[in-house]
Amino acid sequence: MSDPRDDRAPVDDGHDREEDPAESADVEDGTVPDGADESARHDNHADREQSSPGREGKAPATHDDQHVPDRFSPREDVDPADDQTDRTADPGRQGIQYQESSMSPDSGVRKPTQTRSPSGDGGDRWKHVLQYAFDIVSSVVIVALIGALLFATSGVWPPLVAIESASMEPHIDTGDLVFVMDEQRFPGPGAIGESGVVPARVGEETGYRTFEGYGDVVIYEPDGNGEATPIIHRAMFWVADGENWYDRADSTGVGGADNCEELANCPAPNAGFITKGDNTVSNKRYDQAMGISEPVKPEWVIGTAEYGVPGLGQVRLLSGEVRSTNVTATNVTATNATDRDRLTAPTNSSDTAPATP
Repeated sequence: MSDPRDDRAPVDDGHDREEDPAESADVEDGTVPDGADESARHDNHADREQSSPGREGKAPATHDDQHVPDRFSPREDVDPADDQTDRTADPGRQGIQYQESSMSPDSGVRKPTQTRSPSGDGGDRWKHVLQYAFDIVSSVVIVALIGALLFATSGVWPPLVAIESASMEPHIDTGDLVFVMDEQRFPGPGAIGESGVVPARVGEETGYRTFEGYGDVVIYEPDGNGEATPIIHRAMFWVADGENWYDRADSTGVGGADNCEELANCPAPNAGFITKGDNTVSNKRYDQAMGISEPVKPEWVIGTAEYGVPGLGQVRLLSGEVRSTNVTATNVTATNATDRDRLTAPTNSSDTAPATP
């Protein structure tokens, strides 16, 4: 019940809303009515500009700048020419269009063909030729330097010999490569005169040993023949010219000889070394007793064996370039058939040392 003393008229809110629906809609949308004061709009916009800290010092916005399109509003009409220009200006979109146009389910992916220029192929061939020539020249130079070093050290050319037979076994085996040195370069204690060779008899007294035996192992030319294959045996003792050396020899070394008359090269036809192989099975007798050579003169000696490399001489032997000569004993009178057979057997005669270049 209303108070009869209240003179105020009741407010009809619903009536007001019904009378002005457009105004209600403008308020809800937050837009400015068409009949609003233009100056108020400018004042409101100026207040927003002043309150914004990021726009200090900027010119006031114009009426055109105030229009901000709604992000939910439909897209405005765009000129087709402008749209085509925008697409052309986008490089990423161009790449996509190119890929889409170049690929099809029927043709597949096109791969660019790679071609070589003729000049490039010629340059590669010349590089290979030059590299091959450089390798050959380098190998020759290295071998020459090694050979020069070995020659400067040994004083003998060639400084290496390959062992062909087994007459020096077990101390030097067949196929070993032996380094040879000039006998006068580093002579051992008790060397005979200026020969530089220490025989086994002197080595027993001084304790001088090479290749697990007393005395020097020498490489010599049989009877001084430079065309024959050199022989590598141990120097046993020295004899003078015309000496009867039968009494100085070992009984096994002279074979079945009972005196100097039955022993080859006795008395000694010249001064030199009596030599013998270390193999006690195939080389029981002296080289001079077998007629392989006269007593070895110092000038017949090529050098002394210093070091051996097992098996390395097989390469040279298997190449088929090694000279092979059978040692004959035509000037030796055999006392029996057994001695005659042993003298003609080439494997039991000597240990040859073919030179390797």
